[in-house]
Amino acid sequence: MNKEIIKEDVHPGALMKISDIKIGKRFRKDMGDLEGLKNSISELGLLQPIVIDENNNLIAGYRRLLAHQELGIKDIQTNTIKIENVLRGEFDENTIRKNFTPSEGVAIWGALESYQGKKGLPSTLDRREKSANATIAIKVIHFCTLTSNAV
Repeated sequence: MNKEIIKEDVHPGALMKISDIKIGKRFRKDMGDLEGLKNSISELGLLQPIVIDENNNLIAGYRRLLAHQELGIKDIQTNTIKIENVLRGEFDENTIRKNFTPSEGVAIWGALESYQGKKGLPSTLDRREKSANATIAIKVIHFCTLTSNAV
């Protein structure tokens, strides 16, 4: 049965105590690079709230929640939705998205580096060199630089 989520089913932006959020069985076992996520949260704040249901069950955002806990932050922004199947929410959150293509990643990285330089800010590479994503981006940038220089 397909259920269309209507406006009344979503309650955005509530600040909630992390201790009040119920974390059931999670299928993601590899949390990946929490250091990069913690750095982002420290610098920019939480860009995307976690998602819970009406009973405070976590649907999406376990890594964001863990990063908050490791940073010692006691409250977190939440979006509350009515959903029949928490598993479906977790599955869709982690599978139905589109990461940047390598060329898009290089383009936005370059634009960010240019912005940082114009503002006299540290290089993104300097600040995120331990991040797994940064490591991949650095390798892609180096490869693209070598390839373009060879042509």
